[in-house]
Amino acid sequence: MHEKFQDHHWEIRVPIFKDSLILKQLSIAIGIPFGLIMLVLAFTANNARDAFYGIFSIMLLLFLTWLFVMIFYKGSYDVECFVTKDGVRVKYQEKQAKKNKIVNGLTFFLGLFSRNYSAAGAGALANARQDVFIRWKNIRKVTYTPKQRRIYLKAGFQENIALYCLEENYQDIQMIVAARTKGAKS
Repeated sequence: MHEKFQDHHWEIRVPIFKDSLILKQLSIAIGIPFGLIMLVLAFTANNARDAFYGIFSIMLLLFLTWLFVMIFYKGSYDVECFVTKDGVRVKYQEKQAKKNKIVNGLTFFLGLFSRNYSAAGAGALANARQDVFIRWKNIRKVTYTPKQRRIYLKAGFQENIALYCLEENYQDIQMIVAARTKGAKS
C-alpha cells in the first residue's frame, strides 16, 4: 500500500550575518585560516610596522568581502526548499543562483589564469553546491534548532543541508523529518 505524501515547497531569505550556523561555518572557513595568518605575521614580521600592514591588509580584505556580500547579495542567503517523499532538496533561488554562477565562474577562471588552483577548485566546488538533494535513507544525523526554525540534516562527508523553515511551516516540516529519519541521531 502506498502512503499519501504531500510535497512541501517554500522560498526563504536568511540573513547571512545573523544566522548562527552560517556564522559558525564562516568562522571555520575564513576566521581560522586568516586568524592563523595574522598570528604568524604578528610573531614573525621583521618589525611592528610590517606586521601592522599585513594584519591591516587582511582586515581590509575581510571588510571589503563583507561589503561585497552586503551589496551584491543584499546580505542574505536566498533558497528554495523542497521536502518530498524521496528526500530533501535545497537550491538557490534563481536570481541568487545567477549571481553565484558569475562569482563562482570568475573565481574558477581567474584561479586557473593565475595558476591558483586552490581558488579554481573553490569556485568549482561552490558551483557544484548550488542545488543539493539528500535522500531520506542517507540521513544519519538531524539537529533541530526551533528558535531559528532550522533543521540541519547530515548524511555523509560534504552531504548536508540546512533546511530553513518559515514560521508557519516549521512544526509540520519538523514532524515530517522526524518521521522520515527515525534511525538518525538527533
